[in-house]
Amino acid sequence: MAIHSNLLPSKIYLQDYSGDYTRFIDAVYKVFEKDFVKYHPYFGKYRLGLKYHPKFQDRAYTFYHMTHKGDIESERIPDLRRCECMPWGKPTVEKTREYSLKF
Repeated sequence: MAIHSNLLPSKIYLQDYSGDYTRFIDAVYKVFEKDFVKYHPYFGKYRLGLKYHPKFQDRAYTFYHMTHKGDIESERIPDLRRCECMPWGKPTVEKTREYSLKF
């Protein structure tokens, strides 16, 4: 089942920040912090934890894995599509059954 985009928060786009990657990634991190650091979502009855250390660029390590791609740890690069979808992370985890998602 596809999830209709009106059920999810708006994505965050680099062009919303005039192409300024620093401002963009800061905004993405604010969403991550709000949804996964300050508030701890649940996957069913299980509280999600995150790996905070070692920090990467002064941010939680889990954020790095959610927003970058690559097989070699030291060579991972930002993935703008992953970043854009950060606002969808918490709702899709918490509403897996409601949205009929499978992991």
